[in-house]
Amino acid sequence: MSNQPPTNEPWQQPPQQPYPGNQPYPQQPPMQPPPPKKPSFWKRRIAGMPMWLFVTIVIVAFIIATNAAYSKATSNNSTPIATLSTPTTAATATPTSINTPTPEWTTTHTFTGHTHGKTPFFTVSKGWRLNWSCTNSTVSDAATGAVGITAYDKSGRTLSGNSENPTVTTGHCPVALSPTTGTSAVQQYGGSMYLDVYATGDWTIQVQELK
Repeated sequence: MSNQPPTNEPWQQPPQQPYPGNQPYPQQPPMQPPPPKKPSFWKRRIAGMPMWLFVTIVIVAFIIATNAAYSKATSNNSTPIATLSTPTTAATATPTSINTPTPEWTTTHTFTGHTHGKTPFFTVSKGWRLNWSCTNSTVSDAATGAVGITAYDKSGRTLSGNSENPTVTTGHCPVALSPTTGTSAVQQYGGSMYLDVYATGDWTIQVQELK
C-alpha cells in the first residue's frame, strides 16, 4: 500500500503522444533546373563559321602547304646538279679556247758602222741577243777580216763575256760583198748599256728580245 495520503483532486487522463502518422511530412528542397547542355563539338562556331567547315579549311591549307614545301625541297635538291656540271664543261673547254702567243725574237735596236765604233746607249731586259753581219773588209785578200762586239755599262764596266773573252760575240768579216752573218748567245743581264764594235769592214748589229 502507498503511504501517500489521499487527495481530493479529480483524476486526469495522461496526455496522449501524437501518432506518428499524424506528423507533417518533411518538406523537400525545391528542384534546381538542369545545367544548360554544351553544344556538340561539330555544332560550335569559330569566327562565325561551323566547326566542321573550319576544320576542313585547316586540313586543306595544311595539305597545300605540305605540297608546296615538298616541291621547293625537290627543286633545291635538283639545282646543285646543274650547277656542279657547268664548271666541269668550262674547265675542259678553257685550255683549248685560249691561245697563248708564243714569244718571238723581235728586233728592238739596229746599229750600223764601219770598222771601229761605239753604239749609243740602249736599254734591254735580261735574255737578249745580237744578230750581226759584216762585209767589205779592209784587209788584204790574204788576211782574214774579223768582227768583235763587247757590252759595257755607263761606268765603263764590262758586262759581257768573262776575263778571258769579254766579247758578246766574234766572227769573220770577208772582203767580198757577200756578208758574213752570225747570232750571239742569249745574254743573261740587262739594263742600260752600249756596244763597242771592232771590225775590219762594214757592220750591222740588231739587238733582239723575246716579245
